[in-house]
Amino acid sequence: MASAEALSIWHFISRSLTMRLAAFLLVLLLLPIFLGGTLRLVDKQRNAILLDATAREGQMLTEALRDELMAFSREGTGPLEAQLDRMANPSRSVRVFYRPDPRDGGFFSIAAEPRLSSDAIAAERERLEVAGLFEPLKTSCRGNRPIAERYFNQGGEEELLTFIRPLALENGCWIVLISHNEPDLLQSSIGQSFWKSTSFKYALAAYGIIALLSAWLFLDIYLDMRRIRRAAKAGQTGDRAKTGFTKLIQVPELRGVTLEIDRLLATVDAGQDLMRRAAEENAHALKTPIAVIQQSLEPLRAEQSALQENAAISIDVIEKATFRLDTLVSAARTLDTVAADSLSAVREAVDLTQILRQLVDSYIPVASNKGVRINLRAQQLLKVLASEEMLETVLENLIENALSFAPTGTAIQVEAERTGDMVSLAVADRGPGVPDGSLDKIFDRYFSQRPQVNGYAPSLHFGLGLWIVKRNVEAIGGSIYAENRDRTGLRMTVSLPAA
Repeated sequence: MASAEALSIWHFISRSLTMRLAAFLLVLLLLPIFLGGTLRLVDKQRNAILLDATAREGQMLTEALRDELMAFSREGTGPLEAQLDRMANPSRSVRVFYRPDPRDGGFFSIAAEPRLSSDAIAAERERLEVAGLFEPLKTSCRGNRPIAERYFNQGGEEELLTFIRPLALENGCWIVLISHNEPDLLQSSIGQSFWKSTSFKYALAAYGIIALLSAWLFLDIYLDMRRIRRAAKAGQTGDRAKTGFTKLIQVPELRGVTLEIDRLLATVDAGQDLMRRAAEENAHALKTPIAVIQQSLEPLRAEQSALQENAAISIDVIEKATFRLDTLVSAARTLDTVAADSLSAVREAVDLTQILRQLVDSYIPVASNKGVRINLRAQQLLKVLASEEMLETVLENLIENALSFAPTGTAIQVEAERTGDMVSLAVADRGPGVPDGSLDKIFDRYFSQRPQVNGYAPSLHFGLGLWIVKRNVEAIGGSIYAENRDRTGLRMTVSLPAA
């Protein structure tokens, strides 16, 4: 039993569109967490590779300038600038600073590539000093290290300071500073938060597009399903003008389904009309010969006293059979009409309390003549989703069934109350009840256990009333069951959806 319930729950979870949407949203929410960590790790490794490459490049460039730096005091800046010109690269900048005393003193701007004016070189040095770049080198000419600092040069262009190399030579302390403006480096997260990097922005944009497209898809499906539901509800309330499902759908792939639904509903409506017409035509065709037989019996009935006993009995039998046949034709017409109505039962908000009061008031004279009371206890303003005509048929059949079995001096209890989303209606009598073995059969068509009269079953009862009740109740979305009362009697309980 437990395994069957677990299987049922799993089937619901695996097939439910709502559960799939919830799972998708959960994955969509968790995706940035997992992908963000992975992207940060990849970005960190990529940055390490780039910085290592720039550090190697810086070391090579610095070593290539060593001889020119050693010859600076004798030959001036000419050889140094010439060497820098040979190293020229549009994506790289090299700046050379000098301090005569390796242990103390400020730095002087000596040369730069690309070439800058003396004023521009001095301004660059001041900007770098303000940035604190020379602070660790004021008391020592040591510290070969890669750096990763964002920097805006005199021209307002962004550069990435990637390498700084101090050289303690005989003629003083030299600093070679290298920066890059390559797009790959500037767009990376080197020297800034990972969340500001171009790669993260691209990933965020892609994630946003996926989220928007997914939301758009699910929203379209949800709205289409909602439109179908509204159209179906409109059809239940009899508003046929709103039940064209196909024209309400926005997702093209769903239109094939709704087209078939529209065709099915059209077939049901056509079948319903056909059943009603057939019921009318069959009843009319059968009642005509029955009426002829009944009229032909009238002269024979007038002469019945002069006929022999056997002939008189035959006339009685023919008359009873004709009456029964006429009743059966009416019952068959009722059956066909009920079947047609149940194919597409209209449902709207109906005031159950008001209908109960009107019906009970109309049955009070009949009950009084039989010596039976009808007690009504119903909450105020009880509204249900039902067809008023079909609901009245249900209530009439239940009250009439209770009246036909209720003994003189007893009372029929009619009660109605709301429980959650349903309205419970009960009709109880103090009649003989139903044998336990027949409780499940009383709603079957043509099932009846009424006593016979003069050897014949009562002509007005063919076991159709409760069958009609069950068909109508189920057609409007409710349920019904019967149970014997404690001492004697029967209780019919109907559950209907509340409006």
